[in-house]
Amino acid sequence: MSYVFSTGDYIDSLTVSGVVKDAFNKKADEFISVMLYEIDSTYNDSTLYLRPPNYITNTLDSTVIFTLKNLKEGRYKMFAIKDEAKNNIFDQNADKIAFISDTISLPTDSTYLLNLFKEIPDYKISVPSFVSRNKIIFGYYGEGRDITIEPLTQLPILLRPGS
Repeated sequence: MSYVFSTGDYIDSLTVSGVVKDAFNKKADEFISVMLYEIDSTYNDSTLYLRPPNYITNTLDSTVIFTLKNLKEGRYKMFAIKDEAKNNIFDQNADKIAFISDTISLPTDSTYLLNLFKEIPDYKISVPSFVSRNKIIFGYYGEGRDITIEPLTQLPILLRPGS
């Protein structure tokens, strides 16, 4: 799926293409969204989380090659996501991501390689909840290997670890 529009009196005619691969699996995912964000006064590091891109295309089910067409001259950031929510916005907890760290300047004759990977979500704790009279769940996102929970008051014998 590609969206075509004009930024003036004529249809923009630049293109950029490349390949999307999975950094850890031999077979890449199907239907990866490849996106370009124009670097302008509204662009920042959070843009990918907040709004859809200026240009978008998808890989098909049988190919990992992409082409973005009808682009205007300018400077862009390129990303690819396996968009689980299909909302054209990056969700760190669900989506795989790939990106080109350098700025893309159009026109270009370069071909780009995007390697998809799953980020470790930022550590975030959720509100604890009672599951039953003697069981509390402490939920979190991200890396939680080194989490320790220490009660502020003495626990009844039924809630003590190892009981």
